[in-house]
Amino acid sequence: MKQLFIAVILALLFTTCKEETKDTNNQGVITYAISYPEEIANQGFASFLPEKMISIFKDDHFKLNLSGEFNFYNLEYISRSKGDTCFTLFKIFDKKLFYPQQPKENLFLFQDQQLPQIEFFEDSVKTIAGIKCTKAVANFKDNKVSSAVLYYTEELGFSHSNVNTPFSEIPGTLMEFSVVFQGLELSMQAESVKFKEIDQDEFIIPKNYKRTNQNEIKDIVSSLIQL
Repeated sequence: MKQLFIAVILALLFTTCKEETKDTNNQGVITYAISYPEEIANQGFASFLPEKMISIFKDDHFKLNLSGEFNFYNLEYISRSKGDTCFTLFKIFDKKLFYPQQPKENLFLFQDQQLPQIEFFEDSVKTIAGIKCTKAVANFKDNKVSSAVLYYTEELGFSHSNVNTPFSEIPGTLMEFSVVFQGLELSMQAESVKFKEIDQDEFIIPKNYKRTNQNEIKDIVSSLIQL
């Protein structure tokens, strides 16, 4: 009986350790620092631009969040089931809107971005936020658009963060990249990665959000940039 009791305890311990190891990197939060070209940073509307982007991921879902100073506004993107279902959410004061993306439509933030050709440099490695990352370069057909250096990682249990973006060819999570949105160049670099349990409710649209179309959200965001 004593030997049977010990065997059961060991089996439980082994199962628990195995489950914890399996789920260590498939959910958590990535915080990105956002920087802008000097000519943009000196504009009057710069104070309304977000300084951070938060990426929350869990299994097949992820959410991006950009907030203005003092939470004056909040722009979010929710992607569920590996990008099969996507939403743009926007809140400013008491106005709360959401827009369901069309199939294969790029996320709102990436809609102005051209589709690049990706060149990979697997021997070029850089550590970002404590994570080993690989270099890639995005080359654009338009000669007026400069090539962009990207860094991505395959060490996270989150391999579909680029679905519905021009960077869908990248086989891992982007840790350093830039994007052009309504004439603004945003440069993102991950500054921290925290693995933790994420509540499934993070990927649900709040009931007090009103359905709208893409143009209404785009017009409001444009007016903020022009302030």
